[in-house]
Amino acid sequence: MAKPHCQKECGEIIIPYPFGIGAGCYLDKAFEVLCINMFTVLPLLVFRDSSTIVHISLDDAVVHAERQQNVYCYNEWGEDPTTSVNVHLNQQFSISYTRNKFVAIGCDIFAYIIDSGSRNYTSGCASLCDDPNPIVGLTATSCSSVGCCQTTLPKDITSFDRRMFSINTFNRSGTTKPCSIAFFVDKNFSGYTFNITEHITPELFLFPMVYNWVIGNITCHEAFERGNLVCSMNSDCIDNIEGLGYWCHCKQGYQGNHYLPTGCEATSSAAGALILIAFDALLYLKLERLKRNNVKRKFFKRNGGLVLQELITSSTAIALKTKLFSTKEIMKATDNFNESRVLGKGGQGTVYKGMLPDGSVVAVKKSNIVDEDQIGRAVVSDFGLSRTISLSKTHLTIVVGGTFGYQDPDYFRSGQFTEKSDVYAFGVVLAELLTGRKAISSSSSDEGLVIYFQALMKQNSPFEIHDALVANDGQIGEILAVAKLAQRCLHLNAKKRPIMKEVAAVLDQLRRKQYRPPSPRKLKRQLLRIKGRAQYT
Repeated sequence: MAKPHCQKECGEIIIPYPFGIGAGCYLDKAFEVLCINMFTVLPLLVFRDSSTIVHISLDDAVVHAERQQNVYCYNEWGEDPTTSVNVHLNQQFSISYTRNKFVAIGCDIFAYIIDSGSRNYTSGCASLCDDPNPIVGLTATSCSSVGCCQTTLPKDITSFDRRMFSINTFNRSGTTKPCSIAFFVDKNFSGYTFNITEHITPELFLFPMVYNWVIGNITCHEAFERGNLVCSMNSDCIDNIEGLGYWCHCKQGYQGNHYLPTGCEATSSAAGALILIAFDALLYLKLERLKRNNVKRKFFKRNGGLVLQELITSSTAIALKTKLFSTKEIMKATDNFNESRVLGKGGQGTVYKGMLPDGSVVAVKKSNIVDEDQIGRAVVSDFGLSRTISLSKTHLTIVVGGTFGYQDPDYFRSGQFTEKSDVYAFGVVLAELLTGRKAISSSSSDEGLVIYFQALMKQNSPFEIHDALVANDGQIGEILAVAKLAQRCLHLNAKKRPIMKEVAAVLDQLRRKQYRPPSPRKLKRQLLRIKGRAQYT
């Protein structure tokens, strides 16, 4: 895969980036290639040193090429010519020691390699002939022993001297004019068809070779720190452990060009896996959402939310003055309980200034909320009795925690909240709804709601309790039942209070029961009975 708008092929050779033809199409000068028409069937892809490129592999980071090799011959007087050749490859390219071998063809010669940097001997071999005048026409079809030798390379080579000299004193003069050649070649090469006596002529030969290449001359970490790492997205960077530079490889499940910004693309199997993962993630999120909603409904029901909701909807007047808010609405109103919205701190939580969508300003108390992900025992006292009140109103709190007026008197004796504390607080709510009075009053002359309510119930005067709005909307039997339930909830002895489930059951039964108003005669008997009890008391 070449860069966009760059030549992708030369003949039948694909040109992948970082290689390229023309400015802007290659990574740097080391990877510049040329496409030349040499009057052959197909144009040739070559490096600037005239090596002909056969194949470029990104996965293996190698280039298969054919390189010209010189032939060295004795002159007519049998004198040994100068046979030392110095070769310097680009720093990012090297002759692969695992994919190539060093070969020498000729009679009685020693060919070897010297590292240009250290000047140390690297590798070499000797090619011998049994007869100084071998049979004319003898052909070397394999590099075994006679007239040919080969050896491996100990390491990748980038800069070297290739040398060859005679190791015998045979007379080289005469008509045969023997020649020799030494070269690097692909280790799989086996096309030895040279006539070692007279047909190695002083011309150029092409031999297949394999070059290794790397990106740059720094490590992955250094390239990353400098901001010039060329690896694609969804690819890994791999350091060259035998020298400088690095390579890039697409991660597992991806394929493509490792060196283009978006060159590594998901394979079909990886794409399927990603779709499956995405589906699983969506399913997980949906299940988590359902789980949270179930937990919310569970807590809402457990803490009397359904009962409170039913009571609110049962009275138009109450519904106009009361609203239940969701967590999302509360978070939005308080800007996620922003510290800049704090108005003060009470015993069971911090009070925040909230702004409702209609522009009204309210105070919201954030109690010690139990994490809804922690599915366990949670009571109203854990959540606090959450209410919104106008800033112009009074909201009294006490240091020990909780809203004054809803606090269980048993707490002051034991110092502990229980499930029966919830029941007491809910009883206060019922008393508020029945009487239309607040749990606490800003006027010091007014007695508390609980004391007022319990006194009237003790005097068997429930009809003096209820608010006019309640009387208009409700039935007498329903009002009596709710008043007695509130009285039980407000009992000073916590053990004699009903549990919250019983409270909910009673209210639910009242809601479901199609109550029929008593006949005037029956109602008169009830009133006389209540009046008689009051006189008796």
